[in-house]
Amino acid sequence: MRTAFVSFVIAICALVMATVAGAQVVMTGLDNPRGLAWGPEGALYVAEAGRGGPQPCFATPEGAGFAGFTGGVSRLWNGVQERVVSGLPSHADPAGFGATGPHDIAMLGRGNARVTIGLGSDPANRATGCGSIGPLFGWTARALPSGNWSLETDVA
Repeated sequence: MRTAFVSFVIAICALVMATVAGAQVVMTGLDNPRGLAWGPEGALYVAEAGRGGPQPCFATPEGAGFAGFTGGVSRLWNGVQERVVSGLPSHADPAGFGATGPHDIAMLGRGNARVTIGLGSDPANRATGCGSIGPLFGWTARALPSGNWSLETDVA
């Protein structure tokens, strides 16, 4: 029984490696991509944490952090890639790496997307860190087909 299980695991690993080796790039130019989801129409949606911005923000392991509205959501549909939601909060180190912002996306039917916006800090820091952008971190946002978004649930 154990030998059969080991053989099964080896076969699965080989299948995964073959799949990765044959992987095809379908989206490029994403801004710190995070979670993804398939929409009801068959499109692929990707949450992008962004690259921060000009507003001094929470410290990062690399030094001072900066916040801005560079987070978003991109969609690949019928071979066309486009940013469908822009202006979500983001904070990152000065180089724009290690960004925190839109972290994941869930499609809850047509026109009904939810995006989690990370915080990466103690929720008490939102009031004093990142200026007026700070209170926007640690929420879920509802993203509409128009590209507009609104904060919905405080998850921090």
